[in-house]
Amino acid sequence: MMLGMKLYIIQKLRMNKLLPYKALTLKLRDLSMLVLLVSYLFVGGALSLKAQALSGLGSADDLGRTLFKSMQDPDFGWLRYTLGSPEVYRIASPEDTKGLEDDQVLASIREKVYPRMLERSQQLLGMLEIQDISLEKCTYLRTETTEIQSVQDVIRKIQVFLSFQEQTIRLEALGFEHLERWYLTEIILPEKPSQLIDP
Repeated sequence: MMLGMKLYIIQKLRMNKLLPYKALTLKLRDLSMLVLLVSYLFVGGALSLKAQALSGLGSADDLGRTLFKSMQDPDFGWLRYTLGSPEVYRIASPEDTKGLEDDQVLASIREKVYPRMLERSQQLLGMLEIQDISLEKCTYLRTETTEIQSVQDVIRKIQVFLSFQEQTIRLEALGFEHLERWYLTEIILPEKPSQLIDP
């Protein structure tokens, strides 16, 4: 592989917090190492999803903090840690997962759920920019959850509150708790960018 591609891979890995900065000086001569690096970079799907076991977060507060952190990440990489396993998604979306094998549910997470979250995150960033809100200057305050009526009776509304200058910013999502682990299922977009500011 050309040196330029090697450096590009390493730079992308550093952006995703998967490689220390000083690793740029490494001489990558082993082809197997290159394959591993490419897997980390390009497989936002099967390998990375299985490797992290899709274990969710330990509390609603952790879920809120991770959502906030993912919005500060250029690649939204932290969103991966809010996902659940096939078993968990069968509980959250029984109709969508009915009759599917584990690998099929994983494929759905990889090809539908995760990309939709990425798209919503990008749209949310655009709304924040319209309001001249810089996430780099925001401070995490708290996360609140509210039970909502749903077919599954497990989905909750997640509200993440941030402090920006003298304003309170509210990010919203849908998630649920299962066996003392918290998972994200959807990012909610407000109808208007101004609604991101908590009255």
